[in-house]
Amino acid sequence: LGAACVIIGDINQARLDHAKQTLNCEVINIADHEVIRDQINEILGVPEVDCAIDAIGYEAHGHGRYAHKENPADALD
Repeated sequence: LGAACVIIGDINQARLDHAKQTLNCEVINIADHEVIRDQINEILGVPEVDCAIDAIGYEAHGHGRYAHKENPADALD
C-alpha cells in the first residue's frame, strides 16, 4: 500500500526467512536483541518508525521471569 519499508520482527527465524524471501521485506530476529532501536536505525537511517502493528498470536510469551514460556493470555492482558 505504498510503504517505503516494511520491517517484520519475530523470534522464529524460519518465519523471518520466509517473510524476507516471499514478501521482500526487512526482518529482525527480536530474540537476538534486548532493544531493536539500533537495528531499525541500520535499516531506515533513523531509530524510529512512522507506524507499527503488534500482531501477537497464540505464541505470545510472558514477561519477566515467565518470558521463556508461552502465555497467550498475556497478549490480551
